Amino acid sequence: MARVILCETKPATTSYIFPNTRIEVFSYEELCYYIYNNAALLSAEHIGVPMIHWIRDELKLPELSESLRQLKEKEGTDLTDLATTILTFREYYSIPEVKEFILKLERMKNLSVPEFRKLQADGFLRYHKYLKALSVYDEILEQIEKQLAKLVEVISIKHFHTAESCRREMALIKVKAKGTDRAVIIETCDIFRAHIVDVSQESVIVEATGSEDKIASLIRLLEPYGIIELAKTGLTAMQRGSDILQ
Repeated sequence: MARVILCETKPATTSYIFPNTRIEVFSYEELCYYIYNNAALLSAEHIGVPMIHWIRDELKLPELSESLRQLKEKEGTDLTDLATTILTFREYYSIPEVKEFILKLERMKNLSVPEFRKLQADGFLRYHKYLKALSVYDEILEQIEKQLAKLVEVISIKHFHTAESCRREMALIKVKAKGTDRAVIIETCDIFRAHIVDVSQESVIVEATGSEDKIASLIRLLEPYGIIELAKTGLTAMQRGSDILQ
């Protein structure tokens, strides 16, 4: 493992290797740390016979091994049941932390397939498994393109890399602007090179163009004054250079 983890139990002589990341763990504490921080890279199948035997034979924790074995034999046992059994066995994580872990698993169940796969790809990238990460990212893009291609309004699809394209978003933001607030709002817009396109006694409309981060930052700064209405175009892109989108 790449981090310093306080281990109170005796480490194993032989490590357990997680099959999808090839990360080795030698102790109960390292096992807990990996499970807690890599929920998207785990499934109930990962906590199977090889791990259960390793916990029994190498970590010398027969009680935990037996609990996991019995859970695996029960119909309907899922990752939440198995993972929380491991995390709570020696109380390496506190009850609030375990509850947060369970909520994380529940939130993942509600993600769309591309969103969940992106979490997995990000996990592989974190462990420098670049080829696996790239494969999953490509798979996500392919799925998105297939879904877009089904829409009647879509004529063609082209994937633009960030470094090879200009990307901009435009937003119209109607903000309350009374008294001294108006001068501060105008000054803020000047910093972001945004324009005031309409003025009334109680509000102004701001037009802003730029990256998603720039628009989001401007919106956050204007929120305290009271945003009455907001309209955004979404991201618009064009490839750099002489190439033309056919």
